[in-house]
This record gives sequence, structure tokens and C-alpha cells, in this order.
Amino acid sequence: GGCEQENQGLLAFGESLAQEANSLGITWLASSGDSGAAGCDSPTESQAVWGLAVNFPASIPEVTAVGGTEFNEGTGAYWSSSNRADGGSALTFIPEVPWNDSYYGLYKGFNLTAGRSGISIYYDSPAWQEGYGFPNTGFRDVPDVSFSASADHDGYLLCVAQCPTNYSVYGGTSASTPVFAGIVALLNQYLVNAGDQAHSGLGNINPNLYALYNYSPNAFHDVTGGNNFVPCLSGTLDCNSKIGYTAQPGYDLATGLGSIDAYNLITSWSVPAPAQLKVYKSHTVNFTQGQNLVAYSVGVSNSGLGATIGTVTITENVPAGLTLVDMSGSGWICNANICTNDTVLASGGTYPGIIVTVNVDRKAPSRVTNQ
Repeated sequence: GGCEQENQGLLAFGESLAQEANSLGITWLASSGDSGAAGCDSPTESQAVWGLAVNFPASIPEVTAVGGTEFNEGTGAYWSSSNRADGGSALTFIPEVPWNDSYYGLYKGFNLTAGRSGISIYYDSPAWQEGYGFPNTGFRDVPDVSFSASADHDGYLLCVAQCPTNYSVYGGTSASTPVFAGIVALLNQYLVNAGDQAHSGLGNINPNLYALYNYSPNAFHDVTGGNNFVPCLSGTLDCNSKIGYTAQPGYDLATGLGSIDAYNLITSWSVPAPAQLKVYKSHTVNFTQGQNLVAYSVGVSNSGLGATIGTVTITENVPAGLTLVDMSGSGWICNANICTNDTVLASGGTYPGIIVTVNVDRKAPSRVTNQ
């Protein structure tokens, strides 16, 4: 992979290739990169100079971008003093922060070592990455998920040659990406064995991944603190002594949706997702002399959503002399009737319309539409 700015001639072709792969059932996962938000700078540089950038092909909407986290156990008791029979020593889930070894990395010469992330300059925002709780940048945001990637705390012990005696410690998003690929392979196997799919092959998992984030949040470990800031040269593009993003509750540009609870993700994958959230909006309602009731409907369809919609707020700009009566109705969160009084009716003529605004307080897995 490489930064989008250096791969302009491949961006359209890359997406068409990913779409073809998806149509064949192939799930394409890509490393988000290892130089923080400075996607066009090498991790070996001492300071970033090329500004904010993301990695291609991770930025393709039909590709799942995998970023980096690292353990943040503090003084907690998350490790056993000895390994189990299977070689593991973790006692429970270990809290995470965005992977960032830029300021204290043990590998000298690698100064920009953090999970690469940010906003595409080419690919438009996909529908599943829009709405409440997302940055709404108008472009594709990277990464989608993140996993442990620090070679310093704690790295992956790999045997590359002279196995099983010669081990080395590795890290980076080139390590976190195959971790998620393994989980996707298990997901494929589970769905086929459970009879949920006739054969293996998930294609683009991003729409379902983001939908799952809304209705089955226990499949994710939200990363809510830390950052992927890397140092940058004063006076260069986007530089304010450092460049990057901070993790916060919900989706963020440091770690995406966070890391995955593999068991919960796999066993929740085929649970029917809520129906697409749609907001219905009346723009204006006019009435004339002789009418004492003008009915209109405004609200949110709750088909398949039940009580998960959340709070619906309706704001009406009401002309003088009118009274609005809100009533509940079948299939709608809220209906409203416009009622006139005798004073208004006696004056005759056509009266100004009512402007109605609907606000929905709910994280939606896809684009909120107005009709």
C-alpha cells in the first residue's frame, strides 16, 4: 500500500477491482499503515512533512481497513504469571489505546510508528459510514477496525526461519490485519456450518460490520482514550507540532469502530439488522378559508426498529391563530393535525405554510433520508 496522493492513477482501478472481488464473495482486508495520520511519510522519518493522508488500498470503501491499537493495562491484573497449556497468559480482555510508539519506540530509527488513519481525498463517504455518531466528513474514513499492533507493548512473537528456535518480535498494522483476516475466516466457517450460508464468501463486510455496531455493540471493544499523534516539521502542511487524531467514545479517526470481540461478532453476524432508518419530513402545509382541519403526517417509520429508535423531536413553525394537536398513530412515531380557530377562518384567504423539522437521536447504520 501507499498514500492516496502517490497512487492517483490507481484509485479508480483499485475500487473497480475491489468491487469485482466482492461480487465473487471475496472479502478484501488491508493494512491502514504505520505512520499515524501522516500517510505519505515513511515510519523511518524523524518528522512528518507531507500533511494528513490515508493509505491506499485501505481507503477503498469496498475494502475493510484495519488499524492499530496497543494494550493499556496500567496496574490492572490482566496477565497470568505463567502460560496456560495453549500458550496463552491473558486472563481477560485488556484495555486498549491507539497504537502509538512514535515518541518512545524501542526500535531506533522508526520515529513515526503509529496506526495510520484519516480521511480519504478521493472516495466519497459510503452510506454505512454516515449519520449520527460518525465524523460526516463527506469522504471515506479510515480505519474500520483496529487490533493490537505495537511491537513494543506487546509484540507478536514469530518464527520466520530456523523454527522453532529462532523467534523475533513484530508489530504494525501488517500484523493486526491478518489477525482480523483469521477472524473473518472463522466467521465464514461458522456461517456455513450453521446453515446461514450455502457456501463460504462474504464479499464486502463493511455494511454489515457497521450495522452490527449499532444493534450489537458487545461485538466491539470501544477505544475511548489516547491518540495516534506523530511529530511533524513546523511550517509543513497540517502541522501544529504534531499531527493525528484522538480516540473518543464511538467511531473515531484513530481506531475506527475499535477492536472486535470475535465470539460475539461471529455469533451475532446473522441476526437480522434493523430496517433502514428513514425520516419523513413535511416541508409546508397550506390551508384556506373554510377549512377547520388540515392533516399531515411527520415522523419516523418504526418498521423493524421497535423501541430502538430513541428520541424523536418535532419542531413546527406555527403561524398565529393555529393550534397543533399531536397524536400517535399506527406505524408512525408521531402524527400531527393542524387545527384552525374561528378567528382565523373569518379572515379568509390562504395562510402561510407550516415548516416542520424532524430530528432523530439515534445512531443509524445507513444514510438518513428525508422524504
